[in-house]
Amino acid sequence: MTSTKTILQVISCQELKELLQVSPPQVVVLEADIGKQVEANFKEGHIPTAQYFDQLEYTTPTAFIPRGLPDVKSFEDYLTRLGISNEDHIVLYDRSAAGFFAAGRA
Repeated sequence: MTSTKTILQVISCQELKELLQVSPPQVVVLEADIGKQVEANFKEGHIPTAQYFDQLEYTTPTAFIPRGLPDVKSFEDYLTRLGISNEDHIVLYDRSAAGFFAAGRA
């Protein structure tokens, strides 16, 4: 019998730490941002096990919406390349001054 833990929509740093200490970890952590130019921040340091989630990687810009919503196939393909499936719980965070700019869009 496996044990499952309810994971809330918003969690604290302590709750994330506890989820990451379980083997295997019960969440996939993504640092969300927009564009490759800020990927350097991620490479300098990030939450353990986090992956960089570049929102421009899967969108198709238009003349009217430079950072538009992705089509379903492009989004699914990007998540698959990151190793994410429908079974995963995802924790998103970003480093914007507001604390939710990129993560909220992801």
